[in-house]
Formats: sequence, structure tokens, C-alpha cells
Amino acid sequence: MAKSWKIRGYDSDTLLFERRVPEETMSEDDIVGLLRCLASSALTDEEVVSAILDGDGRLEIRRDTTGGPDFVTEGNPYYTAERR
Repeated sequence: MAKSWKIRGYDSDTLLFERRVPEETMSEDDIVGLLRCLASSALTDEEVVSAILDGDGRLEIRRDTTGGPDFVTEGNPYYTAERR
């Protein structure tokens, strides 16, 4: 079976969004960029600019090393991506 990225969006524990993307269509850098775009969709234009300039973490993507999803955004709503 071909591997894929499972991309999910949550508001607290409530699943808001889920999509599978074939792994070969997106690199890890692409996935990080996608998650950053999804995370920014919940912010105002001013908040996006501030998040980039101030580095306040709202658009940061962390690699999970605890056995959960491969990548996770900060804040709420938050987004995840994992290889399946």
C-alpha cells in the first residue's frame, strides 16, 4: 500500500478537517509550508505579520518525537501531519 500524509485540523479535541495526500506528492518541507498556511488561516492579517516578525510561535511547526503525528502546529485551532 502506498504511503500517504494524513493532514488533520482540530479545535481542541474536535476534528475539523482531514485529508490524505500521497507521500510522493509532498516533501517534508512542503508539508511544513502547508501546515503553516493552514495555521495562518485562523489569524488576521495583522496577527500573521506579527507572528512572523515577533516569532511568537503561532506559525511554528514542531516535529513530534513522542510517537504522535510527525508535525504539529502551535495554538488552537491546530494542525497535524503524519505519514501513514
